[in-house]
Amino acid sequence: MRRILLLFLLFPSLGFAGEKVKIEADSISFDHEAGIATADGGIIATDGETKLKAPHATYNTKEKTFASWGGISVDKKNGESFKTESIYTKNGFENAKLDSLKLDLSEGATVEAEGVEKKGEKVVLKSPSYTACDRAKCPLPWEIKASSVVRKENSMTYKHARLNLYGVPVFYTPYLSHPTPEARRESGILFPKIGSSADLGAFIKVPYYITLDNTHDLTLSPLFTTEEGNALEIEHRKNFTFGQTRNIGMFTQDSETDEKRWYVYSDNSFNLTKVWRGSLNLKRVSDDTFLRKYDINENSPYLETRGGIEGLWNRSYLTLDFHSFQDLRPNASESSLPHVLPLLNYQRSFSPMSDGSFFSLNLNSANLSYKNDGTHRRNSGKLSWTKPWIQSIGWKWTLDLSMRGDAYNFDDVPLEDGSFLTGNAEKFTPQAMLKWEWAFIKTSSKSSQILTPMMQFITSPKDTENNSEIPNLDSLGLRLDDANLFSDNRFHGYDRIETGSRINYGLSHDIIGQNIGKIHTFFGQSFRFNEDETIDETTSLNKEFSDYVGRIIFDFNKYFKSAYRVQISEDTLAFNRQELDLFLDLDRIYFQTNYIFNDELDSASLETNTREEVYGKTFVKITKNWGTYFYDRYNMTSEEQVEFGGGLIYENECFKFDLGGRREYTSDRDYEGEESFFLTFTFKTIGEAGMGKNWNEIKRENQW
Repeated sequence: MRRILLLFLLFPSLGFAGEKVKIEADSISFDHEAGIATADGGIIATDGETKLKAPHATYNTKEKTFASWGGISVDKKNGESFKTESIYTKNGFENAKLDSLKLDLSEGATVEAEGVEKKGEKVVLKSPSYTACDRAKCPLPWEIKASSVVRKENSMTYKHARLNLYGVPVFYTPYLSHPTPEARRESGILFPKIGSSADLGAFIKVPYYITLDNTHDLTLSPLFTTEEGNALEIEHRKNFTFGQTRNIGMFTQDSETDEKRWYVYSDNSFNLTKVWRGSLNLKRVSDDTFLRKYDINENSPYLETRGGIEGLWNRSYLTLDFHSFQDLRPNASESSLPHVLPLLNYQRSFSPMSDGSFFSLNLNSANLSYKNDGTHRRNSGKLSWTKPWIQSIGWKWTLDLSMRGDAYNFDDVPLEDGSFLTGNAEKFTPQAMLKWEWAFIKTSSKSSQILTPMMQFITSPKDTENNSEIPNLDSLGLRLDDANLFSDNRFHGYDRIETGSRINYGLSHDIIGQNIGKIHTFFGQSFRFNEDETIDETTSLNKEFSDYVGRIIFDFNKYFKSAYRVQISEDTLAFNRQELDLFLDLDRIYFQTNYIFNDELDSASLETNTREEVYGKTFVKITKNWGTYFYDRYNMTSEEQVEFGGGLIYENECFKFDLGGRREYTSDRDYEGEESFFLTFTFKTIGEAGMGKNWNEIKRENQW
């Protein structure tokens, strides 16, 4: 028995990892003269991780050969297993032959072969087939067959491979390689992405993935097109113990002008200490339309490069960084875009005092430089004292007293009218704010309701002259909405301050039910004691009574969610703005719509005065495996289609298929409205071919 135990310890490739192997058999004998050990009948060998079953086995101690026949099975604890009719090994499985093979891998993948031969680390399978589908199904949804396969470490390499879909050969290659299912990171060619668009024509993108080490990889993706020049995309990723870096870029030569075209993105973040963290985010492109033409996912009208450090300690937070911009809009003047270096922000909240009040400090400093060598310097500081308290009657009060100072220096700063500004400017703005809230709560066995009236009084000296003297660079796009009604300064940046005296008031109502979910409503308005000429009249904030703003939010568990926001004219009760987001998920039917209507927007926001647009997306799961989706974006102001598309999806346990198309009607210089089609095949354990999304991915990406 002891010799049989040692015998099996010689075969780690059979899967035994432990130091002790328990062996059971109906009979065990040993011929001392010939040096042959024999076991017959119900052989079971196990070490707790692997179990081997065989009817017959012999081991020649002199020639170090092992043979077993009559049907052998090996099962591993990780789920992998294989079966073979016979096995012959020599020198501790250094060399081995299997008469046939049925191998069960992780994730449901299986391999069958007529025979197996092992020499050293290389395993050669004869006439194998590989699939991740249930082999009980006939025909298989997909299967890879080959004349031979070499399995080495974590990769499988096929010779004369063909891909069968439901028994029909659809693809042949003399060479194919892919990682095994248990392999985490292996170098090799990824499935190509194939498609067609109006700008590029037919195209194919063939990524090649390179593993440099466990935390470092590189992907080279040549792109071949019929209408434009070929391109190369390079992606580099590296993880460190203290941070990470990701860099991606594409390079090509224009087919008509021979000009070099490219884009580069770089995203880097590093933990310098427990307190300090550094980052660098680079975005640059050769020209304004390259990203749209090559379908790079970037919808912003400009690109921002930024970097710096940030620190968080005790009750303090500090950032010191720089910003650089690239404008992608037509007819945009690069000379008016500043480079910000440095930009300093510091915030500190001091420990509360015995009465609950506390001080807070905000500091900001910025230096902006222009292409004409002009400079714009700003230093700003704000000290606040805040005192919250609750009266016994249930009234909640918040008192905030603050002093803010701003100092500016201008040297040849370009203005919108083409002139230049040189000089200094200062602003000193004391402000007092008092807010009152009173919550009424009603509960029952099935629901709770909270009704909260609130009112806020804010006062500060009116400072029209200083507000208008300073160029407005970071406070554009002012508008009133339900989110900023109770803000002490509705301007986003530092160049403008909302001054004067005003009262903000509103009413909030919440219903929380066991079965109906949550319903939240809010409605409010602002009253200004003095008109402010520095505020654009289209915002309704420059007059006494502002427009009404409100919202209604429904959250009925996971099945239905919606948010409706509105701005109603105080004079005419006309709708100046409406926004609706609606989400419905009934498992087999998914629907999402977004509607926006804006009228009388701030002219400084660079948006049109009136905009009305609707976007809808629908997914229908027709059967267990089939689904379809459609989406459409329509400009109701110009009565023009913006884009629409749709597709058909098939998905089972081992195979995914997506056929779809898209039509985009927008154009921008050399970028034409795109009409594209795509076909995607996704094979479980192997990868994806094409440019598409599967059913669950599309639903997840579009949940509101």
